Amino acid sequence: QTRAFDTGFVNGYQTLDVISALCFGAIITHTLKQRGIHHPRGIFTHSTAAAFIAAAGLAVIYICYLSMGSHSPVRGATNGMQVMSAYVETVFGVYGRVLLAAIITLACLVTAIGLTTGTARYFNQTTGASYGLLVTLSLMVSAALAVLGLNSLTAMAVPVLCAIYPAALVVVALGILRKWTEVPTNLYQLLFYSALAVGIMSLFVKS
Repeated sequence: QTRAFDTGFVNGYQTLDVISALCFGAIITHTLKQRGIHHPRGIFTHSTAAAFIAAAGLAVIYICYLSMGSHSPVRGATNGMQVMSAYVETVFGVYGRVLLAAIITLACLVTAIGLTTGTARYFNQTTGASYGLLVTLSLMVSAALAVLGLNSLTAMAVPVLCAIYPAALVVVALGILRKWTEVPTNLYQLLFYSALAVGIMSLFVKS
């Protein structure tokens, strides 16, 4: 009620949208090149179209989230899943949670596949380790972490995300800026490491 923008902005880190976008951007570019689109302008045009489609879909989803939060029968929920679970059970009855589980599974499956393959491909190219082994290890670690539950995962992830997200936002902003003007490498590095330092220091300021 007192710092809605700040709280919402930082809580937005938990969606991992920017982090996953950096991985998906590489995947989209790689896929376009496999389909014979190699010219930078063609890659930019098709990537922009994909981005607008994703943005429109996400806008609809988050508007629905806002509506669910404002009309939820739950008060004092500790995470958004409790809010959504109670809402769909109220609206759709006993089958509401089954419907919610199916929707979340399908939605998260896309992100899980994209991040798993993107991570495995990156470490395969940088370390030479087996791609199949890296995918298997990634899935095993993810499955182990998932057992901890949403609240425990959030408690673990938030400090890390608060530290690295400012740097990730700088990378995205500079990536857009470099389309129109040249950004010297030294300046790029200075801004990146400065943002990373600010993110890390914010953890100690909060504590």
